[in-house]
Amino acid sequence: KLDPTVAELEQAWQPIAQQIKEFSEENNKKILFTEIGYQSVDGTNIHPWYSTGAIDLNEQADAYNAFLNIYNDKNWVQGIVWWNWEAWGDQGGPADSDFTTRNKPAELVIRERWAGINRPPITVIQTYSFESGSEGWVFNSVPGFFSVPGSGWANGSLRLTSVDANTFGFWASPSEIQILADKLYFVRYKVSTDESDPARVPQIRPRYNAQSEQKAAYLVVPTAYGQASAAPTVDGRNYYLFFKPPESSIGKAGMDKLYLSFDLTNFDVSDNPTASVFLQEAEVSTIETSSVIFREVKRYTFDYGEEGWAHFGAPSAFNEPSYSNYNGMLKMTANDKNTFGFWRSPNELPAESGKLYRLRFKVSSDVADREKVPQFRLRVNLFSEEYASVELVTSNNGAESSPINGEVKEYESYFTLPENTPTPSPAGMYVSFDLVNIGVDEQADTSIMLDELIVEEAVNLTVFK
Repeated sequence: KLDPTVAELEQAWQPIAQQIKEFSEENNKKILFTEIGYQSVDGTNIHPWYSTGAIDLNEQADAYNAFLNIYNDKNWVQGIVWWNWEAWGDQGGPADSDFTTRNKPAELVIRERWAGINRPPITVIQTYSFESGSEGWVFNSVPGFFSVPGSGWANGSLRLTSVDANTFGFWASPSEIQILADKLYFVRYKVSTDESDPARVPQIRPRYNAQSEQKAAYLVVPTAYGQASAAPTVDGRNYYLFFKPPESSIGKAGMDKLYLSFDLTNFDVSDNPTASVFLQEAEVSTIETSSVIFREVKRYTFDYGEEGWAHFGAPSAFNEPSYSNYNGMLKMTANDKNTFGFWRSPNELPAESGKLYRLRFKVSSDVADREKVPQFRLRVNLFSEEYASVELVTSNNGAESSPINGEVKEYESYFTLPENTPTPSPAGMYVSFDLVNIGVDEQADTSIMLDELIVEEAVNLTVFK
């Protein structure tokens, strides 16, 4: 059948496996499977030798899982030879329908089962369930610029209710989560809404800030671009925000913790102007950084040009920076303190549901004083614009996180789709490097440069498993 479950595939294998086992015992010889393989298409389990169905990466992975569940570690099985593995690194991938497992979910199945690569241990360090109240979270707004949303605690959740298409407000947790060395943090935000139409749900931003305000990261969940598959649902959806807080703050009183926020940003006239969103739970966990194994997907060095990157601005609101490729770096120069612009990659990076991506930005500047370095953002957007992840670096409180002249700092940004979100169509993500020189403390006539970007995916951490 099309799209069988792993359990159904296992059930189909059981009588065949029993016959093979009996044959092995009768002849006192172990079995070597000399060719086992499946295409990444619909119906590959029906006709494993050749199928012409539509691309289905999950059916291929399920077929591998079922086979291994039945035959792996059996004392009467000598070994298994997979068909096939392409030698070239650019083979396979989400658009490939052939037998290779390379760059597909089935590759992760084999890695986890055969390579001794285990899922890293995850430690929950803080849980906000809101069962008996707000648990120290405080509502905030900016009434001089935006309409103030309705807010309150009820029935085990924190509520934000829009009042018009210029509504902004947020709940913020206490600054009580300790920043630890060599840890990858992630927060699971469970969010629901009273708006049943996904395209009409107001935009939300699950967010974290370092207590020093040198770094922040947040998710952007808009519904203004015709697609809203990542929007909160009435029953609730989990969003995962991965980040590495600034370790330079460790041991500094008043700056060695972080806090969480849950933002409502309803600036879209097509969204329900009076809809509510609810934060039902926020759970903070850590993973040892070294325990997550990543493999490279794409590298931009800019040694021979922009590599397809283009620059953009918002001239109706801000002055644009000067753009150039400077000694193999993408450069932006702030001409005043009202400057905004960005470099954007081509639409060529993968974004598959359940996978965790790490983006390593290598950034430098020509500024001598750290506290004068312009603010910049490291941004990842889906092609469909229905979901984004943003890392923000600001020159605050000593500005140890900002790069100065003569050094290159590496910044890690992470991206994964929300739970129960299908791989979007068109499938993929693009990356942006933003200059945001609009602060009174930043310096005009200064530049920041993107030296290199390395895009990787985790091979031993499937987010929703």
